[in-house]
Amino acid sequence: MVSTTVYSFDRGCKYHKIFSDENLGFKARYVTDERAYILLSDCVGENSKSVLLEISENGDMLKTEFDCDFPLVFNMLVSDGKMFLGADKAVVVFDLQTKEINAYTPLSVEAEKHIIGISR
Repeated sequence: MVSTTVYSFDRGCKYHKIFSDENLGFKARYVTDERAYILLSDCVGENSKSVLLEISENGDMLKTEFDCDFPLVFNMLVSDGKMFLGADKAVVVFDLQTKEINAYTPLSVEAEKHIIGISR
């Protein structure tokens, strides 16, 4: 079983719990000058879900929920309303507004020729 709790710390080093979930595990993080993004995911049971936390420098938090898990994510970038995930042998682009997912994977020249029907 996984569990994640996110805390914020004030200037006096006092901490405040801002998010907690007993079923979500940490997957990736991304930090800019103004925001921190934390991706949490769960693949337990039939109802998989993930949560993206967007935390501003003043501690305000937005939470976006997804009806899928991200089991093989290694890194993340968030820009222009899209979340880019580096996964095992793929890059996943997730539109945060429409929740549309596109995935891209590299192919060898031989595999590409086989897919499009070119043979030598």
